[in-house]
Amino acid sequence: MIKAGEVSGNLDKVMSDLSDYYDKEHKLKSKIMLILIYPVILIILSIASMLFILFFIVPNFEIIFQNNGINPPILTKILINISRFIRENHMFILILFIISLFMVNHYIKSSKFKNSVTFKIPIIKDISRLVITSKFCRSFSILIEGGIQIIDAINISSQVIDNEFIYERLAISREYIQRGDSISSSLSKPNIFPQLFISMINIGEESGRLDNSLKTINEFYENDLETKIQQFVKIIEPVITIIIGIIVGIFIISMVLPMFDAITSI
Repeated sequence: MIKAGEVSGNLDKVMSDLSDYYDKEHKLKSKIMLILIYPVILIILSIASMLFILFFIVPNFEIIFQNNGINPPILTKILINISRFIRENHMFILILFIISLFMVNHYIKSSKFKNSVTFKIPIIKDISRLVITSKFCRSFSILIEGGIQIIDAINISSQVIDNEFIYERLAISREYIQRGDSISSSLSKPNIFPQLFISMINIGEESGRLDNSLKTINEFYENDLETKIQQFVKIIEPVITIIIGIIVGIFIISMVLPMFDAITSI
């Protein structure tokens, strides 16, 4: 971008555009992190609560059952066995978990698995598509305005997305443009971007005002992305709460029900 600015004599404009780009990129990441704080804290606290129950609550009930000769139901026995297994092998389980975490993380980073899977999960697919479209559009707009050739602009923008799967898919678009196809038609081939994005590119291309169309699209998708992320968090929060409630309910029923049975029999 700086090289293009030097050649065209628009270095001040290029630097201003880059400043806006990095500012928006930082704000987007900050918003996503801020929105995801509550669900992450909720999951961590839930795991901590379950471990506390398995380590400290279940063993006490196990002693009560043994001392009073209570024969607990199958669900309670399973829970007691799980608690006993975790308590006796917690260091081994912790080491195995850490090793597995590193292995999975390494596999995901060294492959296209994560990048391709995000385009198949229903709700995450829509958010991923919006993130990619917003990043591509912002970068592509700056590059086109800076005088970069279309093919080079697509290549650089696909690298900015930092997604190997998307980069390989957009290679199809570059091939079609080299053959002489229109930009909108070529960008529709990989089936990555929303139809509205393709239509706006087509309008900008036909009117000769592609840079203005890209700016309009970028503003629209940035707002849409923020809305979609907030909606996703509003959905995921009650889902996590319900799942936690069910698990804790199973714990309570498994431990308390045999006690009530024993009292009733007396």
